[in-house]
Amino acid sequence: MITRPIFVVLLTVVLMFGLLYAPIVAYADGPTVKVTQVDPSDFPRVTVYVSVTDESGEPIVGLKQEDFELKEDNNPVEILEFAGIGSDRPVDIVFVFDTTGSMDDEIEGVKNTSIAFANKLRDSNRDFRLGLVAFGDEIRSVDNRDGSLTADAEEFKRWVGRLRANGGDDGEEISLDALLEGSEMQFRSDAQKILLLITDAAPHERGDGTRFSRTTAGKTATTLKENGFTVYAVAYDDGRFRQIVGDTGGDFYDIQRERDFTGIIDKIGGLIASQYRITYRSNRPAYDGTKRPVSVTVGGTTAKVVYNEKHMLNVESNPIVAVLLALPLIAAMLFPVTWPRVKRTRQVAGSSPKPRHSSQPDRPGYPLNIPPVNPGYRPPAPPPTPPNSGYPKPGASTAYRPVSSTGSHPCTHCGKPVRVGAKFCTACGQPVMSASTPIASATCAHCGWLLRPGARFCPKCGSTLK
Repeated sequence: MITRPIFVVLLTVVLMFGLLYAPIVAYADGPTVKVTQVDPSDFPRVTVYVSVTDESGEPIVGLKQEDFELKEDNNPVEILEFAGIGSDRPVDIVFVFDTTGSMDDEIEGVKNTSIAFANKLRDSNRDFRLGLVAFGDEIRSVDNRDGSLTADAEEFKRWVGRLRANGGDDGEEISLDALLEGSEMQFRSDAQKILLLITDAAPHERGDGTRFSRTTAGKTATTLKENGFTVYAVAYDDGRFRQIVGDTGGDFYDIQRERDFTGIIDKIGGLIASQYRITYRSNRPAYDGTKRPVSVTVGGTTAKVVYNEKHMLNVESNPIVAVLLALPLIAAMLFPVTWPRVKRTRQVAGSSPKPRHSSQPDRPGYPLNIPPVNPGYRPPAPPPTPPNSGYPKPGASTAYRPVSSTGSHPCTHCGKPVRVGAKFCTACGQPVMSASTPIASATCAHCGWLLRPGARFCPKCGSTLK
């Protein structure tokens, strides 16, 4: 028989053992871990939002930093900040609402559950802001109109109360464009950014034969993911919606199968309220524009996601550096176009005749070097022929003139005196022959044209001289 003191001791040991290993028991079947968002906007600081739920889909609360293991590139990382349930975790949520004719019940449901939705966020210490975009075949309204969000749940309820369901006869709506419209509202830089799409119609898409949409599902998913948005959708079961939700880390609910619409909205509010925010420093802080795999492990279950480091170089912090880095690229792009033109311009400039100079001043209205029309104007007389051109006249003797008493003889080219024995004329620079050497005939035998001494061809008729 066990005495009372021994029983108390054994009971105490069992209770202590149960408390120490409670997390292990909770994870016996393995929690569901999901990385809902990766925000690298403050790179190399990276923030991830993690949802941890049990097998029934209910959030697991009360986890601590040591319950999480984070890796990037399969290497452990240093956790800088951890915010769990009860910590301040800003979240900005924009409802993107289809207000066509078949959405009356959903509008009423969101209006009825909006206060409970906001209260759930507030009770979980989530600093929330709310916004609203209404659409059909066009963007019908945006609240607030200046793009700002509200922290007043009653104001949000009034926005929803103004919605009226009408139109939408063609069956498809511009839900993709409405998501992009919602993403352009004034989100806080430190807040988790969430878009909640509610529609019972397939999306219009660019290229579908209509002019309603300006985007595609792929482009929308890429834009939202790169800008750090998570999309939850209570929507028509369309693969394009599932693609956007899957790429951004949200959840999809088939609006035609889920009977409890307000219950879905309440569940989404609970998931958002109970997410953990973890900030770590990347082990690879280079701005290289590469994809980085991230894994989060809780209780033996691992969730994996990939984010893209968006900068090849960190030039956002200094616009001057960005411009300087862009200049060589711009020059390289323009060089093949501009260089051939510059080259042709230089060739044309080099081949154009040089302008002739004139001693006459330019006069307005008259071409250069052309005298004005004047009845009394007489053109100047041609300059007189030099007295001694150096060429003998036709029929004249071709022998050298006798040497003068000064010891010189005339140059046969210019007629200037050349000293005896000189090989070149100091006046014209032409070679001269000695006085004792007779020269050949100075006229062409074919046309009688005067020839320079030593010429082999007649410059007038082109005959070869012997």
